[in-house]
Order: sequence, then C-alpha cells, then structure tokens
Amino acid sequence: MQNRISCATAFLAVAVFSSWAVLTVTSTTDTYFTGAVFEFVQTQHCTSDPEEAMEVIQFNLDIFVPVAVLAKSKGADIIVFPEYSIFPECSRDQTALFCEVVPDPKKVKANPCVEAEEFADRTTLRTLSCMARNNSIVVQANMGDMQKCEGEPGCPPEGHWQYNTNVVFDKDGTIIARYRKEHLWQEYHFDLPQEKQDPKFTVDFGTYLSYVCFDIFLERIIEEELDDDVDGVLFSTMWENTMPMGMTVEFFQAWVMATNLTLLAACIQLPGQMALGSGLFHGQYGALAYTYDPDGLQNL
Repeated sequence: MQNRISCATAFLAVAVFSSWAVLTVTSTTDTYFTGAVFEFVQTQHCTSDPEEAMEVIQFNLDIFVPVAVLAKSKGADIIVFPEYSIFPECSRDQTALFCEVVPDPKKVKANPCVEAEEFADRTTLRTLSCMARNNSIVVQANMGDMQKCEGEPGCPPEGHWQYNTNVVFDKDGTIIARYRKEHLWQEYHFDLPQEKQDPKFTVDFGTYLSYVCFDIFLERIIEEELDDDVDGVLFSTMWENTMPMGMTVEFFQAWVMATNLTLLAACIQLPGQMALGSGLFHGQYGALAYTYDPDGLQNL
C-alpha cells in the first residue's frame, strides 16, 4: 500500500497579522489527499508562574486556530504543527506548567471538544480537539504530556513523568494517536517512555505513523516504516540544521525517496538555533512543496 495515495497541498507563506501569499501544488494522480504543515516562529519565553504559562499556551493556540481554518479553506484534509510550538524549551519545573494529562487512545476514547467539562482544565487538548472538529480536519500537534507515577520504580521526585508528545485528532476531534518521543536530544526536562509504543493510526486517506524529531533515525522506527500498510509519516520537529548531512529539506527529500513514503514535516523556525525547513515530500516525486527561509515569518 506504500504510496498508493499521492499528496496534493495548498502550501501558503504567511506573516501573522499580515496578508497571505498562496502557492498551490496540484496532484499528479486521481487519488490524493491535501496536506498542510505549519512552520511556526516561537516568540514566547519560559516562566515559573502558572498564570503566565497559561498565557503562553493561549497566545500560541490563538495563532493555530485561524491557521487551521485557512488550511481547511484551501481543501486540506490534515495539518501538522511543529515540535515546541505550543511552548518553548524550558527547565523541568517550568515545563511541568505546560503539561496536560493526555489519554491513551488505545485504552479510552476521548473527544475533549465534546467532553468539554471533563477537559475544562486541559486547554491545549480541548482547543486542538475543537480545531479538528470545527474544521473537519485531521490535526497533529506536539505538546507536553504528564503521567502520575508515585510509588512506581524510577518515578521522579515530583511524582510524575513528563513527555514530549505528539497527539493526533481525527476530523471529529477524537484523539486517535498519542506518541511520546523516544530519543530525547538533551531534553532533560522530559522523560523517556517506559514501554514500547504503537505510533500507527488510520484515517480515511491512509495509514500513518506519528514521530518527533530525532526519532526518525531510530532502528525500531525504521522497521515500522517498512510495514506494507504504512502510507506515510507525520513529523513534528525542532530540527537544528547541521552541515553537510543534517539539512532539513535535503534530508527529508532523501528520506522519502529511500523509504518510498509520504512525509509531512513541520519544523519550528528559530534561526538563532539554525532551526527551520518544513514541507511535504513524496517518495516518487520528492519535494512537493517546502519552505527554507529564515525570514521570521510563519509559513503554512
């Protein structure tokens, strides 16, 4: 089933609070889906104040919501947001202020938008769920995830694990995938997952894997990618470009041509940390649309 579905996208460069410039890439086959990725410029800072932490989350989510509306207006079936876009990299104590308890979709069906009362204190999940539901669009976003562990072996002193986590919502706003980053890159504010995960999920346009940043290099993840029923990967990252082999766009194109999969890669833009480069890439056709410009602008 690999690459049985081609990817068409409306890829839009956007300056927040400014005008939208539009570039459309059309499909090469009769069977396709429309994908969108958002390269986000993180302007918020770490804080040790719970109220300020909520303001940071709300500020960023207020940018995400109209972006999803625009993506849907251009026909997008799915949108992917980057790693560290809802909150910045912070200390462990500060990161805890941004974390929410994310239900395991393998164990429980949860729709935070519909179950607003139950998720009243989980602003991120509720907002993302309603974003998916109100626009009938699949959403992948990266967020902080917390799990209590008091009394368990290896539990941190504060009594909970915290994870760098991708969450995927279907077009109805239901959580259908939760993937915790397995290879942390000097991220001492997060923990490694305690058990093997299943990053696979299926939507109406195919079966996909959800990954975060450096995980794309792991042997176990490469094995998952080789499954015949996998059509592509949704990839949230804060990729710091390094010469000569670690440049985002070049790596993403080489990766899809080697795996014969579709890749939707959303990278945060932090030029000072050499982080940028997002796009949609196809196993047969390479880069369908991408951005690689440290212009300080949000790009969809």
